[in-house]
Amino acid sequence: MRFVSVIAAVSPLIQRLQARGLVESVRSSQDRRAVELRATDAGRALRPQAEQMIEAVIAEVGQRTS
Repeated sequence: MRFVSVIAAVSPLIQRLQARGLVESVRSSQDRRAVELRATDAGRALRPQAEQMIEAVIAEVGQRTS
């Protein structure tokens, strides 16, 4: 049952990313029931900024635990 709640939480996130043009969904060519998410050019352009944010959070957490 836990898996279902994760899916329910992820679907709105995916919809927001699609609405902002950051990801697109494409039916899998291997399994028509499955959907593949792909980053758009706009989504890929945000990668460096996202990596910096993740690194900053990890550094902050590391400082708090030491």
